[in-house]
Amino acid sequence: MLPKIRLISLNMNYCTGNTDWIFINSTDPLCQLQLASFIYLFFLILVAFSRNKILIYVRLTIDPMASICEEHQEKVYTIGHYSSRMCMVSFSWAYYSIDNRYQNTITGQFCAHTHLDDLTLSYNEIASKQSNNGLITSIELNVPESIIFNEEVIDEFITKEIQQGFPGAALIISRYGKILKQTVYGYKLKYDENAKIIQQPQLLILDTMFDLASLTKMYATNYALMHLVEQGMLNIDDPVKKHIPQYCGCNPDKECREARLIKDLLTHTAGYAPSVKFYDPEKVSSDLFSQDKHETEDIIETKLGFQRSRSGDQLPVYSDIDYMLLGLVVEHISGMSIDQYVKINIYQPLCLTHTLFNPLNNTNYQKSNFAATELNGNTRNHTINFPNVRTHVLQGEVHDEKSFYSMNGLSGHAGLFSNLNDMSILTQIMLNNGTYGNVKFWSKNVQDLFLKPYAYDPTYGLGWRLNRNKSLSWFGLYASDEAYGHTGWTGICTVIDPQYSMAITLLTNKRHTPYINGSFDGEKYETGKYGKIMTLIYESMLLHKDPSRKLRASAMSD
Repeated sequence: MLPKIRLISLNMNYCTGNTDWIFINSTDPLCQLQLASFIYLFFLILVAFSRNKILIYVRLTIDPMASICEEHQEKVYTIGHYSSRMCMVSFSWAYYSIDNRYQNTITGQFCAHTHLDDLTLSYNEIASKQSNNGLITSIELNVPESIIFNEEVIDEFITKEIQQGFPGAALIISRYGKILKQTVYGYKLKYDENAKIIQQPQLLILDTMFDLASLTKMYATNYALMHLVEQGMLNIDDPVKKHIPQYCGCNPDKECREARLIKDLLTHTAGYAPSVKFYDPEKVSSDLFSQDKHETEDIIETKLGFQRSRSGDQLPVYSDIDYMLLGLVVEHISGMSIDQYVKINIYQPLCLTHTLFNPLNNTNYQKSNFAATELNGNTRNHTINFPNVRTHVLQGEVHDEKSFYSMNGLSGHAGLFSNLNDMSILTQIMLNNGTYGNVKFWSKNVQDLFLKPYAYDPTYGLGWRLNRNKSLSWFGLYASDEAYGHTGWTGICTVIDPQYSMAITLLTNKRHTPYINGSFDGEKYETGKYGKIMTLIYESMLLHKDPSRKLRASAMSD
């Protein structure tokens, strides 16, 4: 192979000749291959013994090998395949969790395997889309003119900010169903709880997982709601009480919960405060204090106050409470917890293994798999205190206080973790109008309903933020009027732009910096404000077609 390039082939094959060989990939995060492999191995031992042959059993350690390559900045190309019709389709999930994390994956069918080793490599954009069945992880060896872009300017900008003190960032860009760029910069863990740089900072790698914060609202709760609407189990004009029977009662102004509709929560017009500190007895009355999920649910459903604007203008007031309630709506309708619903109905059909709630409860993950957030738990450099407050560096634990302390990490507004590859798939669903591969999650009509601008503020859809009046700087200068997305407090942003068939996910850990004079040091950098990076991405693809755009870029102030 050429220097800095290594080819890795993922195999589960039985080869026979003078000596029988069985090759088994030993990396099996879903524990699906191991049992089958041992049963198969036992059978082959009997066969080999009866035939007086020697059986050689080889366990391939693909994932560690690829990780070593990655750390040495070698490009990793993986070809996922198996050769037996008797292999269950679900076995390919284990392959997928390995090869989907790397930058260049050649795949033939859904869940990253090439059936019967029938692998098609195509150099034509249209043929490529067809041969890879919509998988955005397929490699494009000759990038067509329509998606040529200059990525060096993006790398230079982010790298400079990393050198100046920004902790870390991970960026993935896809267009026309192809990954154009997948790059990490800086560190997943840089500081200790004393705000000192640790002796050996931990570098980000491609599969590092991030706390998505409010992106949970979109890629867990909204996806669950859109799926429920598609199934006919929910209507956005339903009263909340229809699905949560105990959601009733009126405030002193005779505004009653019974009048609240699902779409009021989705448009942030239900009258709830932006946030309520249930977990801190010094910040709420005794009847609203809770560090127990079931108690918090009862408070939200039956006790928490609300009040719409007295002017009657019905302008949105962005509120975590709206999505805490929407998460409970999903649970009441489905009879499942929010994490189980999205796991079974969204993430598993997509073969996503790095998108989940409470990841440290999963034995496959440890703290080193995650980008760190605040240095002193939730204390803001020891300026905040309440019962059970965390004071250690947060890594793999949801930062959001309401989610962690009051909802056990399972809430509709925050708690989801994910990585670059999984996010590229989740955003591609929207570009595909609710489908991925041959799996349909919702129809275009349902998606259009959730992306329809709200009458009193066109930057709001149903949960989604829309780039309709250019007032949201994080979209950058060139995102189209059709673009939509969301941001997360920990330093997360996604922009989906149907006009350009493009999805961008920028994951940062900007809160993993010292807290000084009331703010995190990472907040001062442009990378953590998103808009400049989005502008550079669009410029990198559009300027070669329209050089006049460069003049407008200089006027940007983000």
